[in-house]
Amino acid sequence: MKSPSLSYEDLFPYQLRMIDHIRENDSCALWVDMGLGKTVCTLTALQSLMEDYEVRKTLVVAPLRVARKTWTDEIDEWSHLNGLRAAKIIGSTPKARLNGLARGMQEDADIFLINRDNMEWLSMQFMEHRNKRWYKTQEWPWDTVVLDESQSFRNMDSNRYRAIRRCRKWIHRLIQLSGTPAPNG
Repeated sequence: MKSPSLSYEDLFPYQLRMIDHIRENDSCALWVDMGLGKTVCTLTALQSLMEDYEVRKTLVVAPLRVARKTWTDEIDEWSHLNGLRAAKIIGSTPKARLNGLARGMQEDADIFLINRDNMEWLSMQFMEHRNKRWYKTQEWPWDTVVLDESQSFRNMDSNRYRAIRRCRKWIHRLIQLSGTPAPNG
């Protein structure tokens, strides 16, 4: 782990407004161009909400590469975020994902990272389908969910959308992030 090179004082005024927007709204979206700091703003707001006991645990659903690297790189890069603990629920097999989940729970991680293609698998770990209805089988541990590149959840027929919708009643805070909220064409 390299030493952090940036601090809270390095944030721009527009980034401070994004942080305030997340803090003030239980359900919100940051639709901001790529490279303008959505991730660091989200992490900063989450850390502040955790310090105020408004957020306990956060699940970040992102594209695989972003879930694997970007979020933890931001935590390492910014000195004011170094207290956050992240766990990855990433792996090509259910056993690897379950190990990541268990390790994160044992280490009392604050942020759990999963790729969007495994969101349905994750929801199935906490839900069961019986008699044409969904039932919770164990406690959903995340009170906050961040949908990074949220435009990939707009198809209501997709499995990932349905998985989020099934768990929505236990999610107290939902944050959508997108650098491209509308198709480029």
